[in-house]
Amino acid sequence: MVMTFSRRGQSAEEREDLQRFPYWRRNYQVMPMANLLTSMGFALSFPFLPVMLQSLGVHDHLETWVGNMMLVFYIISFVSGPIWGGIADHYGRKIMVLRAMLGMGFFMAVVPFAPSPLWFIFLFSLVGFFNGSSAAAQALLVSNTPPGRIGSVLSRLQTGMLVGQTLGPAVATFAVAMVSRPHWLFWFSSALLLTGGLLVLLFVREVKQLAPGPWRPQWLGNLRELVAIPRIGPLYGLSFVFAILGAGNITILSVY
Repeated sequence: MVMTFSRRGQSAEEREDLQRFPYWRRNYQVMPMANLLTSMGFALSFPFLPVMLQSLGVHDHLETWVGNMMLVFYIISFVSGPIWGGIADHYGRKIMVLRAMLGMGFFMAVVPFAPSPLWFIFLFSLVGFFNGSSAAAQALLVSNTPPGRIGSVLSRLQTGMLVGQTLGPAVATFAVAMVSRPHWLFWFSSALLLTGGLLVLLFVREVKQLAPGPWRPQWLGNLRELVAIPRIGPLYGLSFVFAILGAGNITILSVY
């Protein structure tokens, strides 16, 4: 393939990419850091959910309380995820990143004010309703990055998420020793989530690529289209199993 170069040393392909995706380099720099902060804030308070329940008076059957709370959290996230994805396709991806980061940050700050265990579960479920910042960030970058750069961009975004998930519990162990009540951990989480959302709000830009037609909520339709792609079905199933093994034991381990 023969490429022509401009006087500034850019190939014609690079110049075309900059015209179609003018913000991809800036997004490439900002989104991994925002994802790191968001993942750290999300992971910081999760291991201490049983401690919060204990402080609200739950002492018997604590494992059952925690398991049911996580079940409600992820069911709400599962049901709301396709709705948020459809809105992103028709109205833009950046607003969905802001929805996730700022929404989770706001309700994470409200959670410590719960007067009872049931109120705590309800408010924490609202965090699950706005969950999905990493998926929204991936959709934003894929739609605003040159095809030849998508692999490196997504790998850097995933690195930010994994670093945040790793540092979150470690930071929490230091923070919990410095505060008198576990409620403060949720405010630390909120601050990190809101900071990540503020970075996206101020520095991330989007060229909207919207789906045609009016938006209608869909759940099973999109899933059928996904698993119809060759080899995607088994990959989706493995991801489901890994999610169960990874996320299902975080809070229960802290009980012991």
